[in-house]
Amino acid sequence: MQDFFSYYDENGNGIIQQLTDHVNKTKAELESIENTGWSDVYGNNEEQALEDLKKYTDDLMQNLEDSQ
Repeated sequence: MQDFFSYYDENGNGIIQQLTDHVNKTKAELESIENTGWSDVYGNNEEQALEDLKKYTDDLMQNLEDSQ
């Protein structure tokens, strides 16, 4: 098991904080694709954005469980 501060730290650099940021940014990119048909990161590749969202969400959930 990792040290608690590798999951969360006051500077926002813990793995849980980083993964939460990835999830939120990927969701924003998906919303952009849905609203405008385009994302600066994914272009119009909604399938890749959804795959990334699933991966980041799964990783986040695993790290949350591990931190307990």
